[in-house]
Parts: sequence; C-alpha cells; structure tokens
Amino acid sequence: MEAGTNRRAVAAAFGLAFLCLGGLWIEIPGIQNDEAMFASVLFEPKIEAVHIRYFGFRIPAMSFPYIGTVKTVIYALLFRGIDPSPESIRWPALLLGAWSVYLFCRLMQRATDLRTANVATALLVADAAYLFTIRCDWGPVAVQHVCAIGGVYCWVLGRPWQKFLGGLCFGLGLWDKLTFLWILAALAAGAAAARFLPKGRAALCGLAGFLIGCYPFLAYNYKTGLASFEAARRQQLALGEVPEKARLLGRTLSGVPLLGSLAMNDGPNAPELDAAASAVVRLSEWTGGWRESWLPWLVLGGAALGWRSAHRRVYRFAVAALAAGFLAMTAQASSGGSPHHHVLLWPLPHVLAAVVPWPRVVPALVLATQLLVVNQHYAQWVRFGGDSAWTDAVYPLTRTLRESGEPYRIIDWGIYDAVYLLSRGQVKMSYSVPPESEDWSAFQYVTHTTQMLPGEWRQFAEGAERRGLRMEGVRTIHDTAGRPQFVIYRLAPDNKR
Repeated sequence: MEAGTNRRAVAAAFGLAFLCLGGLWIEIPGIQNDEAMFASVLFEPKIEAVHIRYFGFRIPAMSFPYIGTVKTVIYALLFRGIDPSPESIRWPALLLGAWSVYLFCRLMQRATDLRTANVATALLVADAAYLFTIRCDWGPVAVQHVCAIGGVYCWVLGRPWQKFLGGLCFGLGLWDKLTFLWILAALAAGAAAARFLPKGRAALCGLAGFLIGCYPFLAYNYKTGLASFEAARRQQLALGEVPEKARLLGRTLSGVPLLGSLAMNDGPNAPELDAAASAVVRLSEWTGGWRESWLPWLVLGGAALGWRSAHRRVYRFAVAALAAGFLAMTAQASSGGSPHHHVLLWPLPHVLAAVVPWPRVVPALVLATQLLVVNQHYAQWVRFGGDSAWTDAVYPLTRTLRESGEPYRIIDWGIYDAVYLLSRGQVKMSYSVPPESEDWSAFQYVTHTTQMLPGEWRQFAEGAERRGLRMEGVRTIHDTAGRPQFVIYRLAPDNKR
C-alpha cells in the first residue's frame, strides 16, 4: 500500500510541475482561433448544428464536421458561472494536460520500472511542444491526449469494466476530433507489435465503451451522409512529402517550430517587465537564446538501442505505434505538416527516449536543454508577444467591438472565433465579404493590419470600388508591445470619382 501511495504521489508531483510550468503569464499569447473553435455552438450558436440525444440530454453533436463537442460540453458547464477569459479558457486545458501527465506516469510505472517512468515523464513535462500546445490548446489537442493516454491506461489494467472505460476514452477521443483516427491507427499497430490485442469478453467490453463514447460522432455522420469525411475524400496521397514532414517531426521534438509564430522572435519590447519576466529574459540572454533541445537525439538513440533494453515489449509498442501514427498523419497532402499534428504522437517519442538505461547525466542534460527552450518561449512572449494569429490585441479588440454595438463584418481568418468566445457571442458580427444584395455601407469591417487572407480582402476592396465606396480607417488596435494588429474600417462615398 505504501509503495502504491508513493508512486501516485510521484505521478501527482509531475502533474503539478506541468501546471507550474504552463501557468505562467496565462494571458499571453492571445486567444487563437483553434482554442476558441469549440464555442461555435455555444452561447447564441453562430452555425446551425445537428442535435442528438445523448444520455437523455439534447446536445449539438459537432461544432464543425471534423470537431466534436466534448470540449464544448466542458466549457458550457464552466461558463454558467464564469465569464470567458484567458484564465477560464486556458486553465481547464492545463488541468487536462496535468491529468494526462499523471496518467502517463502511472502507466509507465506499471509497464516499466520507476527510473524509466520518471525519466519519460520528466521529459514529457518539460517538452515545449506538449506544454504549449496544451496550454493554448492548439489543434485542439488537450482532450485528445487525455483520451489517448487514459484509454491505454484503463486498457492495461485488465478487468472487463476497465476495458470498457478504456474503450469509452477512445470513443470520446474520436468524437472530440477526427484526427483521433491517427492515434487509433498508432495504438492498433503498437498493440499488434507488442501482442497486446484483446480477446473475448474484454474485446467486447472495450468495443461497447468505444461505441458509446463516439455515438454522437456516429449519429452525426449517419444524419449528414459522412460529412466528417468529406474533406478527406478529396485529399490525395502525398508520400513524397513524408521526408520533409519527418524533419519537421524532429524539429517539433526540439521545440523550434513554435518560436517565431506562437512566440515572436523580435519586435518592439513590451513597455515594462515585472521581476519574474525580467529574470526569464536575463536567463535567455545569458544562454544566448537557447532554442533547441537535445531530445531528438535521445529519441533516435532509444529507437536504435531500445530493442536491447529490459522493456522490449514497451519498446516494440512505441516503435510500431510511432511509425504507424506518423505515416497515417503524413500520407495525405493536407495533414502532418504542423507541430499541432505531430504532437498527437506524444508521448511515444518520450517512451523511446527513456527505455534505454542511459547514464543519469544524459537525460539530465537533455532535460536541462528542454527547460531552456521553455524559458526561451516565455522570454519571447513577455518581450514580443505572439504573431498576428496569437496576438493579445484580441482582448482590446473584443472590448471595442462589444462596447460599440455596431454590426461588423470580419474580413480575415483568425479573428471571428476568438472575439465570439471572449464576448459570449454578444458582438454583432458576421464572417466574410457581404452578399452583393446587402448595403455594404451599413457595416464596419475588421481585418489584421497585414491580411492573412489577401485574396478575400482583395475581393472586398474590388467590390467596394464597384459601388463607388472607399475605405476609411476608424481605429487601429495595438498589442501590448505597441504593434498595430487590427484595423477597423468603414465605407464612405468616394467623392473623387
């Protein structure tokens, strides 16, 4: 009993460390579209949703054809008593991430020895890609990780009702987002390689849980003629892209791709820094702006040498699952080309990195480089903020639009969903260029200072010119570093014509 309690305490400590690392300056960067998408059927729904009955409740099945409403249900309960804010949006995702860390540590404790479990979990906690994509739920990914790791953990416990819970987690993961199919492909390949496929009653219990968990997803696709798979049917194989995507996978492990977008590399400094922010910046300067962890090398070493370790079954599972999951997500042209796709394979690389009994100094050095990368993210955030997709100017923009009460048209990607969520749907706005039949001068228009959809902006500008209207800037919204990020326009008669 005492040993079990100590192991749970160690796992909980890792989860707490994840919360502490991820909870600093929670308001930066700004709320990005991906972490706000769940609100599309919340408040006053901005899209018509397919509703189903699930355990007696009538709920929207999906917020988009490929994204379910698992996260929506969580926040619908939360926002009954709390207003949307950076804290109320991000802390639940961080708590889910901490729970996934706890479950992963407990899983590794059961499957390997304590040293291997501790090394793997420490490397996961300090992984910038895992930490920050969960903190900002870029993907979104937080629910996906909990469902995947929780499903495997329940599955290995052995009893039929635990197999049912494992299947339920997998089903909820598929309902959460279609990309969970990549994870299921990975887990199936890993289970086959490790000879861990269930049989008989256990398999039936797992299948029952899976079908219950993903019932809303299945019902939605039954009613809509497989709408979730419409985009996938149009995609083509792109095996020639696999080598480049493999290089990006290695860079994601190092933490590099998030710097420069999620966290800006340069620009005007924030007007003032508190003591903690100044300390982070000084450490960054002292280390020369350390940007890459050494984790990819440890993963490669584990993949090459792990077959000789004492945990061969775990090694076989991780290698097969990582290979199958990577091929599943990269074989098509429009997938597997971004860190928030690759991070769905986590924590498989960390398992490979830990199965080899390295001298203690090796994982310690790798862990130190990971923490320096995490520090670099924070240093760039507090100094420069995020790029236009992650800008904290979205907060003053939301206040401005909500207080004016005017109707707006959003002529750019990456604005609507965040404003909709932060304002509880109280801003009068619609997305894209107005129809030809409408009075274009009845609206004000919002875009980034540097348009992210230049084609759509050009269509809008040409339409205004045909009507003899010109654009007048009403207000420019800046981020905390003083950069202009959004412009609000109105249309007025062009008297020069």
